[in-house]
Amino acid sequence: MRSRGETLNKAQWTHHFFRVGVLLKGIDGILEVLGGFLLLVTTPDSIHSVVWTLTEHEISEDPTDTIAGLLRHVVVSLLRELKWAFPVALGFLGAFTAYQLYRFAHTHSIALLVFSVVDLFIMGMVWREYAVRRNTGAFGSRVPRTPQS
Repeated sequence: MRSRGETLNKAQWTHHFFRVGVLLKGIDGILEVLGGFLLLVTTPDSIHSVVWTLTEHEISEDPTDTIAGLLRHVVVSLLRELKWAFPVALGFLGAFTAYQLYRFAHTHSIALLVFSVVDLFIMGMVWREYAVRRNTGAFGSRVPRTPQS
């Protein structure tokens, strides 16, 4: 135990950051498993309904917000696995990530950098899913079909 006035050294700070990181990653993992399970047992129409409900308040504040409406449409279309939605989503994510990095250059906010890394990871996942579906022709279905030999 350390006394009240004692400061933490670099190793102790690193250990605390490690523990917080592991805790956050554990919570994130639990949420991902729950989310994956929900995606497994729900239909695209129920996902559409949830997305619509979650974004309804934002859209109602400014019904003419073209960007918010378009983003909502792209998210729903991506969840329905429509072919056109994959490259459009990649474009939006790319533009948004570029803007975050631009803001990071001015603010040096670590949060913006973390969000950018997460967005780049999601872009990679969207690109991978698009490539699989493009090769198998399985757009608009829940699971990609295996190629016929």
